[in-house]
Amino acid sequence: MSFDIDLIEQGLKPSPTTREAMKSIEDMAPGDYEIYAENLVLIVEEGKAVMTKMGISSMLHSGDSMAGIYTAAGDLVTSVCGTYLHTVTGQIPVKFIIKHFKDDPTVQINEGDVYYCNEAIYGGIHNPDQFAIMPIFSEGELIAWTVVGAHQSETGGKEPGGEITTAITRHDEGMKLTPIKIGEGYQLKADLLKMMENFMSRAPRMQVTDVKARVAACDRVRIRMQNLAKKKGNRFLATLFLRQIKESADGARKRIQEWNDGTYRHVVFIDTTGSETSLLRVPVPLHKKGDRITIDLTGTSPEHEGSFQSLAPCVRAHCAHYLYEFPFHDFPISAGSMDPIDYIIPFGTIMDPDPEAAISCSPITASAAFPLLAVVFS
Repeated sequence: MSFDIDLIEQGLKPSPTTREAMKSIEDMAPGDYEIYAENLVLIVEEGKAVMTKMGISSMLHSGDSMAGIYTAAGDLVTSVCGTYLHTVTGQIPVKFIIKHFKDDPTVQINEGDVYYCNEAIYGGIHNPDQFAIMPIFSEGELIAWTVVGAHQSETGGKEPGGEITTAITRHDEGMKLTPIKIGEGYQLKADLLKMMENFMSRAPRMQVTDVKARVAACDRVRIRMQNLAKKKGNRFLATLFLRQIKESADGARKRIQEWNDGTYRHVVFIDTTGSETSLLRVPVPLHKKGDRITIDLTGTSPEHEGSFQSLAPCVRAHCAHYLYEFPFHDFPISAGSMDPIDYIIPFGTIMDPDPEAAISCSPITASAAFPLLAVVFS
C-alpha cells in the first residue's frame, strides 16, 4: 500500500500562519475569546449528543467517541470527547482531503459534501474507528471542518468484532476506507451506504444506522457554525480559531520551559503478539531541552506476524492523550498543545510496522505510552 508519509508525519502539527493573521488576535474585543470559545464547546457537545442518541453500537454509547471543530486548513480547534485519541487523529483525514481532493476535478470540496473513512493510516486508531467529515462553508468560503467519530465493534474481518487477535496482515481485518465522499448537496449516496453494508455483513443495520448518526452530528455542528458565522463573520471565526490554537501552544511551551532539561528513560513490556506468547519491548528516552520535548521510541521490538502492533499516527495519538489529560489538562484541546512535541518512532517496529501489517489490536499496544510517559514525566 502506498501512503502519504509527509501528511502522516505533520498531520498533528498546526499549520503555519501569517503575521497578519497573528496580529488579528490583538483586535479581538475583551471577553469575546472566552465567550465564543465556550460557544464552540457547546456546539460540539450538541453534535456528540446527536450522534449518541441516534447511534446503536455499544462503544459509541460507552464513550469511545468524539465530535470536533477544525480550521479550514484542518487544524484541531476544539473537541468534546470520550477519548482524546480520535480528536487528535481527526486532523489527518481532513488534511488528506484538502491535499488530494481540493484541486481534483473528479472530487473537489463543495458545500454539502460528506466524507467518510476508517483507514488507520489516515485517521483511525484501528479499523473499528469510523469518522464522518464535513466541510463548513459560509458565504461561499470554506471556514471550518467538523469531524465526528466513534469505535464500532464490527469491521467485516476474519473474526467477529474489530480487534482480531489471529490477524497476520491488514487483509484479515476487514473494511479500511481512505477518505471518500459519501454525500453531496447534504444527501448521502445510497450506493456507498450499500457498499459499506456489504462489508459489514455480520452487522449491516449497525453500520448504516451509525454512519447516519455520525453524519447527522456533523450536520448539526455545521448548522450551528454557519449561524455563528452569520452573526459574527468569517474573519472573526478564523481569528477565534487561531487564538484557541495559540493559547494552547504558548501555554505548552511555557510549561515545558519550566521543567528540567535532560533525558528521562523508562521501558515497558507486552507479553503477546495476539496470536502467540511473546515478550515485546517498548522503551522511551524522553529528551527535554528548552521549550521542546522529543518522545523517542528507538529500541522498540521489531514488527511481527500478529495484531499487537500500532501505526505511528496511533502512537502519537496515545502520547497526545496523556499530554492533554495530565501536563496540559488546563489548556484548550487544540492542535497548539502538540506544536512543541516531536517524535522519533522507528519504522519496522511494533510502533510503526509496514502498512500491510495487522494492527487491529493497536490500542492495546500503543497504550504502552501511558505508563511510559507517566513515569518519565513524573
